[in-house]
Amino acid sequence: MENKNMNSLNTELLKGIFELVVLFLISKKPMYGYEITTYLQENHTFTLANGSIYPILQRLIKKGWASSFEEYHKGRIRKYYETTKEGRTIALSNFKRLENVYDFLRLLKE
Repeated sequence: MENKNMNSLNTELLKGIFELVVLFLISKKPMYGYEITTYLQENHTFTLANGSIYPILQRLIKKGWASSFEEYHKGRIRKYYETTKEGRTIALSNFKRLENVYDFLRLLKE
């Protein structure tokens, strides 16, 4: 039972971190889903299965933190995601909060 609870905690923690990372990325510039996934994989930060970025993006849109728009690129439509004003505020404040938690955890480890 304890292992199940730990897995649930890990899942919720990673879900929140993924949302924050994606929100922070799209606050820098509008990006399309594959571009986000590729960026994360190339920087060896996170490994996401193909298609798993879209539920994260949909949650951000549902919360009002992101929006999307479509543009043609080389004859194909691409759906870009960007933060809303509220999303940028959330990204910056939570990024700072996450830095503080990381610093605290580093102190505990010493």
